[in-house]
Amino acid sequence: MPKRRGFSLIELLVVLAIIAMLLSLLLPAMNGAREAARRSQCANNLKQIGLALNNYHEATNAFPPGWVSLPSPGTGADAGPGWGWNAMILPMMEQRPVYGLIDFSLPIEVMANAKPRITQINSLTCPSDRQRQRTFFAVAAGGDGMIAGEPIAEVGASNYVGCFGSGDPSSLYPFDPSAPPPGCAAGDGMFFRNRSVRIIDVEDGTSQTIAVGERDASISRATWTGAITGSAGGPALVVGRAGEREGPNAVPPRSDDFGSGHPGGAQFLYVDGSVHFLPSRLPAPVYRALATRAGGESISEDAY
Repeated sequence: MPKRRGFSLIELLVVLAIIAMLLSLLLPAMNGAREAARRSQCANNLKQIGLALNNYHEATNAFPPGWVSLPSPGTGADAGPGWGWNAMILPMMEQRPVYGLIDFSLPIEVMANAKPRITQINSLTCPSDRQRQRTFFAVAAGGDGMIAGEPIAEVGASNYVGCFGSGDPSSLYPFDPSAPPPGCAAGDGMFFRNRSVRIIDVEDGTSQTIAVGERDASISRATWTGAITGSAGGPALVVGRAGEREGPNAVPPRSDDFGSGHPGGAQFLYVDGSVHFLPSRLPAPVYRALATRAGGESISEDAY
């Protein structure tokens, strides 16, 4: 009977080395395929938001305001209720039951709105956000008898915020002296306090103006509900700004920045409903031009 021969140690090590090399070649391809699928899902989420926004415009002849809040008589700061643009388009996103539970006349944080505000809407979550949570607690900024960091309300999370424009959405003063209303009510983008933008107002063109962009939880939390009165971040919970620095994912991040978990940039919905991936190294002037609705800038097709 012939003697059976087994593998030598060297042969076994060679086989293991070959397997390890093949795995090292396959893993990047597998990870790339997974990210491509996540990016596609994220783009689809933004397209659904774009469809809802344009349906809202068709029904009301304007886009929703960024958020609705009475200005405090003393300072002009937000005094509530705070509900934002995304809450207003819920019926157009097949979320009419959630919309029907909201009392828009009352602040987001009151107990009467506890049930709807913690609803997590799957189409508002980017699958590439590794720190995403279904809900989170908005905390106090401090002042007005509130302790900084104290929880105010639990709210449903989102990865998509409206474009305020190039200014500071938390500012109570004009960032543009020629703009009659002060700061947060005078955004040069699509979404700001208490005012609605119409398509006719988008003088730069709907195909060259950002409506909504991504916000990764590693930058700061965002919610579909709105700007919770007295919270840290305030308007940054529902809108973002662009153009003071180069493209999304700027370092160090600010709470009102755009950014994503996608390598190399972030995805943005334009007013015309199209979705574009903007690179992190996008020059600040181009980024700012895309963020404003009527800046009069000329952007070449190869600028991004």
